[in-house]
Amino acid sequence: MTTTPEPPADPIGELYAVEAEALYISQGMTLTNPATAAAHRIALALALNAIDGAHAQGHITADAHQRLRGTLLAAQYAPDRL
Repeated sequence: MTTTPEPPADPIGELYAVEAEALYISQGMTLTNPATAAAHRIALALALNAIDGAHAQGHITADAHQRLRGTLLAAQYAPDRL
């Protein structure tokens, strides 16, 4: 099992974690379950790959790429914030 480092203080990240958890609960899952948390991180890795590809193909600007990556990288901490 892989663990992430302690998440940095981030009020927006904490709000994201609560909202993400509510969505998972509505589907009968929880981010406190290690398998669900792992799947959440895998989905984020796939989204990061897509964003990197969009940037490499010139579909998004460098600024948009950086902002989107930052958002998704912060989202990886959601399970650790609960």
